[in-house]
Amino acid sequence: MKKFFAIKPTAVILVVATVVLYMIINMQTLVLAQTGVRIFSLLAPDRGVEGDLPELNSALIYGLSWRFRWKTIEPQEGQYNWAMIDRAIEVTAKARKHVLLRLVAGMHTPEWVYAGGVKFFEFGDEDAAGGLRHPTGTRMPIPWDDVYLSKWEAFIRALGKRYNGNAHIYSVAMSGGGYIDEMNLPKAFERWQQAGYTDEKLIQAWKRIIDAYQRAFPETPTNLAMNEPLGSLQRSNVLSPVVSYVLATYPGKVYLQQNALKADFPRDNRVRQIIREASVKTIVGYQMLGGKGFLEGQTGDRVAAFRHALEDNVSYVEVYAPDVRDPKLRGALELLARRPERR
Repeated sequence: MKKFFAIKPTAVILVVATVVLYMIINMQTLVLAQTGVRIFSLLAPDRGVEGDLPELNSALIYGLSWRFRWKTIEPQEGQYNWAMIDRAIEVTAKARKHVLLRLVAGMHTPEWVYAGGVKFFEFGDEDAAGGLRHPTGTRMPIPWDDVYLSKWEAFIRALGKRYNGNAHIYSVAMSGGGYIDEMNLPKAFERWQQAGYTDEKLIQAWKRIIDAYQRAFPETPTNLAMNEPLGSLQRSNVLSPVVSYVLATYPGKVYLQQNALKADFPRDNRVRQIIREASVKTIVGYQMLGGKGFLEGQTGDRVAAFRHALEDNVSYVEVYAPDVRDPKLRGALELLARRPERR
């Protein structure tokens, strides 16, 4: 019996070595997960779950950034089409990925809002920045219009009631004060003045929107895509007051990001400086300016752009899905995901 149960020393050494090696590998994986940049695949607006989503099987991809238009989710006042969002979260969670959720107001505001008497601002291609295209007559609500803000707050409350505390959601984008899910406004300064624009009106509108999100999502982080709304301090001075409000009032609860990461992005750029400074107080990130098939030339070399993100201590980057799926960019994505440990 003693011989039957005897274990050779070499076998013990082999078992111990295997266990130690397994622990080392897992510790390395843990360090990578803690220090690497989290990459989200940025999907087209209102995309359903149908079709191929190969990034769900990629170890480099932390999650999916799902974008939905307000008019798609609430086509009639108080009638919500949650099924699209529910399914998106379900599919992402099944693959053990995370969701960055974007509900976009601004130019994607439903018609019933305007029918309720909300004042609006019209713009077109000539008012867009960065080569974006918008048909003449595109409109968005005046951000400080009280009727509009009341209706948008009602939507935020409904959104929070359904998704606050969902463990699969990494962050919820705060929209409502710009023409998409960012702080940017159409660059038509004179017409904004005619519409009654002042910095204080827009600052107060953003504070009201931010507060509404925090009430609706007490257990889920939110994020703000920041920029100077009219492009320069000569035309608006809103960015710094709003960022200061966020960091002072909701430290660590509101993530800050910028949605125009590109290769030609000087280190002394004002937004890059804000990102770096805020990185010690909250989570910060970037969204790419463009990708394959969309503003690709302006976006430039992806490795150079990703190096900017690493220099600015970001925790996550939203990369357009066609880039995520491009085998030629795998090396660039690996550079981003496998950042050396911060010192």
